[in-house]
Amino acid sequence: MTRTLHCLLPALAIASAAVATRAQAAADDSANTRRIGPMSRLPANDKSEKEQLDRFFEGWGNAWKAHDLDTVAGMIDFPVLVMTDDSHGDYSQAEMEEAPWIAMMKPLLAMRPEPGTERGHPEKKWSHRVTCFLLSDDLASCDGEASGDSAGSPLRVEFVVSRTPDGWKVKAMTQAGWGNGSTASNE
Repeated sequence: MTRTLHCLLPALAIASAAVATRAQAAADDSANTRRIGPMSRLPANDKSEKEQLDRFFEGWGNAWKAHDLDTVAGMIDFPVLVMTDDSHGDYSQAEMEEAPWIAMMKPLLAMRPEPGTERGHPEKKWSHRVTCFLLSDDLASCDGEASGDSAGSPLRVEFVVSRTPDGWKVKAMTQAGWGNGSTASNE
């Protein structure tokens, strides 16, 4: 009996150590989910950050209304990822530097009424609304909608906005219909 106990005790000690090691590994894995992935970067101050993003997009809208493409470009963290589709629904994307982006946007600005003029519809009818969802304190996904075009349909755009040393800036934008004649390319 003593001999059996002497053989059994080391085996129990080894088994116990293995169970403890597995339990510690499971606890470490659980703790790691808080150090990697979305759980590691939960926003600390949603309200304050959303207020900053509201002010950012108010400035964005005002710059577009004023036809101030330089100010709009200054609110983008170049290179910017531009994603779209064409009239057939074919997806395309391009990473663009500032000069090609401005060249692509100038025709859009030319289609908008000059500030204070009507050209088919009063400028004052244009409105925009952007709703942002914070992914972290430094990254947000923002849905934008502008209305007031002659077709009466809202224009929708999706932004990914990141915090830079200069504050919030647009890092990616998606809007339908630019694939026919834009500089975006299929990738």
